[in-house]
Amino acid sequence: MAGKVYLVGAGPGDIELITVKGLNCLKSADVVIYDSLINNRLLAYAKDGAEKIFAGKRAGNHTLPQEEINELLVNKAKENKIVARLKGGDPFVFGRGGEEALCLRENNIEFEVVPGVTSAVAGAAYAGIPVTQRGISQSLHIINGHNLQEADFEILAKLSGTLVFLMGMSKLENICSNLIKYGKHPETPFAIVSNATGSNQKTLTGTLADIKQSETPAIIVVGEVVNLRGQAKWFEGKPLFGRNIVVTRARHQNQELIQMIEQAGGHAIEFPTIEIQPIEVELPDIKQYDWLIFTSTNGVELFFNKLRDIRDLSRVKICAIGDSTSECIKKYHIQPDFMPDEFVSEALINGLRDKIKPGDKVLLPKAEKTRSIIPDELKKISAQVDELVLYRTALPAYDIELLKDADSVCFMSPSSVKNFPDEWNNLKAYCIGPITAEAAKEAEFKEVIAAGEYTVNGLMEKLYEA
Repeated sequence: MAGKVYLVGAGPGDIELITVKGLNCLKSADVVIYDSLINNRLLAYAKDGAEKIFAGKRAGNHTLPQEEINELLVNKAKENKIVARLKGGDPFVFGRGGEEALCLRENNIEFEVVPGVTSAVAGAAYAGIPVTQRGISQSLHIINGHNLQEADFEILAKLSGTLVFLMGMSKLENICSNLIKYGKHPETPFAIVSNATGSNQKTLTGTLADIKQSETPAIIVVGEVVNLRGQAKWFEGKPLFGRNIVVTRARHQNQELIQMIEQAGGHAIEFPTIEIQPIEVELPDIKQYDWLIFTSTNGVELFFNKLRDIRDLSRVKICAIGDSTSECIKKYHIQPDFMPDEFVSEALINGLRDKIKPGDKVLLPKAEKTRSIIPDELKKISAQVDELVLYRTALPAYDIELLKDADSVCFMSPSSVKNFPDEWNNLKAYCIGPITAEAAKEAEFKEVIAAGEYTVNGLMEKLYEA
């Protein structure tokens, strides 16, 4: 099978701004060659075994020169690989995608261009600035601000539409002074949007005569449309905007919480402190049991992955602790027979005392080294309890630098607290339930907040209150 290259625009930063086609290309690629301005969480969508190669460029620091990137694309395609060249924004808007396309054509490599959302438009939109507006701006001009000559400003200063400069922060003073010099009014509205579409986005407004330095990367917007920001601003008013919240759940389980945080305008920092390691074990004869008790989604998923015939559960009653565990069971088209009103083991025991009869056989799928309260209490009422250890939790490798801007951390279990770096207990700790909150207090977190409802939604409600 012949190789092929997809030149994919990954959008400006918000992970959800990649196109459906771009995401599908990423998922199918054997090799992903990516830039520094993409959202690195996109790499999690690459298929298992895909080779990931960083080819980022920042001012004065090129990991790979463009010629080497071109050569890399050609060589990987000649190995009959499907290559996703993941580029920030749009590949043909100052992304050097045109150079890569021409090189691929010269080498007879098949390629497709997948357009992306450019920061020139998205950054302004997320700052509440429409780049065109009837009666105010009838045109949009996107300009590379890095190497402008005075002759360029003679033309730009006469344009009546919106000017958006990319890669212009190092030349900010030169851009403003020359626009004024060649005819723009000094009071022309002006905005700088840095870290566009991210929860750490910052927007500074003023006039050409009122230059304000900002962070990079940033876009510079010049024109009367900037005055509409006060009415059209939306992103920066989201309830979690500006918050940097650490998510410690195992990577395969954290997407729901991450999505909810980011839809509320926050920045979710993936920092899993638990890695789920399945244990090779055969299921016993399920038909012999009267009850199955699930205490976690991990136990549910690993159990059903091993179950060969769903009919083995025909006479078995099923109990779940917690909404998430219950919802996970329902995915297998099974309605739990019992779920305690409070999602903790003690409440479960109180409820089961009225349901489990002496002599009933109970199977408890569980993790290695968990609390023994459930089997101990059930044995007190003469139930026969078998514990089925399906997995263990381990400490994954993590990059401590990810925590440097964090203000809060979400814990979903006591073990996630135990594995969190001790020196970061100055963060505000949000805990899914009282047992986890108690673990956070023992770890000497200075502020511990427990969800009123022991679910992800309950955790989000507490985050909103802060």
